[in-house]
Amino acid sequence: MVATGPDVNAGRIGARVLVEPCLREVGGQTLPTPWFLGSECNGGFAQYVVVASRHAYRIDCALDDVALASFPCSYSTAEDMLVRAGVVQGDRVLVTGASGGVGSAAVHLARARGAEVVAVCSAANHDEMLALGASSVISRDDDLVHKLGRDAVDVAVDLVGGPQWAALLDVLKPFGRLAVAGAIGSPQVQTHTANKAGRIRFEKAAQHQGCIVHAAAV
Repeated sequence: MVATGPDVNAGRIGARVLVEPCLREVGGQTLPTPWFLGSECNGGFAQYVVVASRHAYRIDCALDDVALASFPCSYSTAEDMLVRAGVVQGDRVLVTGASGGVGSAAVHLARARGAEVVAVCSAANHDEMLALGASSVISRDDDLVHKLGRDAVDVAVDLVGGPQWAALLDVLKPFGRLAVAGAIGSPQVQTHTANKAGRIRFEKAAQHQGCIVHAAAV
């Protein structure tokens, strides 16, 4: 930190900090809808950026800048999804897009909670996912219901979207939790798929969490 505003302790100058990219306060005002650095405001790739003091966290650890850079986007998004889905020890968690930044973070963090993780990714990344802590791996082109069976997982963490989305509800147990924060496969589902998904979600009383703005606890 190289400078502080008039209402911030100047003793913070010189501190090594990590900036939270989900901004709830800008210019001294609480935002009605949070902004993200690099989206609603500039600064994601800047050498210097101004943020509210509450969004700049002091870092006292040996991790280098490259490692810390994975926290604000990949790891904070993954942590938010797991928090919203209430992942706890003993849960069986399915993670789609598991070899990506957020996906691999979700595998890592879910395993750290004591959950059993089923990772979905390309065949080339299976060994990497197992090394990261996944209990098993499914190729992204496989039929999830065929591989897992119905009512097989407590939580689905979806970073892909697209035509596979309805199958996630098929493999969720009753009262299961679905956390969604990505649509690399497609942001849309077919109408018949959406109708089926809605019916299954109703019958199973499944919880569906859209995870864009981070929960306050994260």
